Amino acid sequence: MTTTIILDDHGHAWDARSSALRSLLHCPLPDFDLLRYLIDNLGFVTVTSSRPGSARIRMRFETAAPASVAAAIYLLADMGLERIVVSQSDESFIDRLFSSVSQAVAYIDQRVTGPHWQATASVQSRQLPIETLASCKGPLGTLLSLWTCSDRTADLTKLKETFCPTAGVRFMALEPVDGRLTIVDLGSGFDSYSKTWQENALGMPVEEQPDYEYGRWVQTMYGEVLETRQPRLDDIDATIRRPHLNDKVRVCYQRLILPFIYGRHETTRLIGASLVKQSSRISG
Repeated sequence: MTTTIILDDHGHAWDARSSALRSLLHCPLPDFDLLRYLIDNLGFVTVTSSRPGSARIRMRFETAAPASVAAAIYLLADMGLERIVVSQSDESFIDRLFSSVSQAVAYIDQRVTGPHWQATASVQSRQLPIETLASCKGPLGTLLSLWTCSDRTADLTKLKETFCPTAGVRFMALEPVDGRLTIVDLGSGFDSYSKTWQENALGMPVEEQPDYEYGRWVQTMYGEVLETRQPRLDDIDATIRRPHLNDKVRVCYQRLILPFIYGRHETTRLIGASLVKQSSRISG
């Protein structure tokens, strides 16, 4: 059976067969092409599945709303797909077939345009002097000390054992894979997202988070550390969308990103640790 899910500009999901969305938009006429109108004019995105393991994502790249795209990507990632077709509403566009969500997301990321995609996520960030942690005895200070004393090499297991058990500390390890910063390890504490995402996060590019806008911002910060090979410390106040709960959460935290040399091939691996200071739910 073919099912189509509509992702609106707030990231909310609607069954295309339901009359609720038509009623909400005051569009009761059955012969009106509602899906085409929503995609072309309101920036909505649709995901259609007619068989297990495959789906079609349809949007208009020029007008697609960031929240719609992010919610659609989260839905695709949760479906365990082997084939994804990306369609543009324009009939002159040739559909593109991909064998993984990562490939499809990379393509979509290249195609979407418009000023609303230039804005950052709902994040306020202030970079702090790295010397702030020089005499700090907390988990972030401990991690910086390990980095300084280890000649920038690291045993990931030992690093996790050192500071991950500390309450309120989140841990993430990234490394470049095929030109994209990819999650290679993820600690506990990422409660903003569902357990499904956390269990499947390894191997994903870091921007492929349920809140895709926030993920793109995170990717930018880690990318700067990869380029400069210098540590970075920030105070961050972020509002993050949680599509699985249809709400948002405000998280205030301090994050340290360090570039380590890993393995005999001396791959640069970025270790990010953040100390959560405050977290609160925001409805809607």
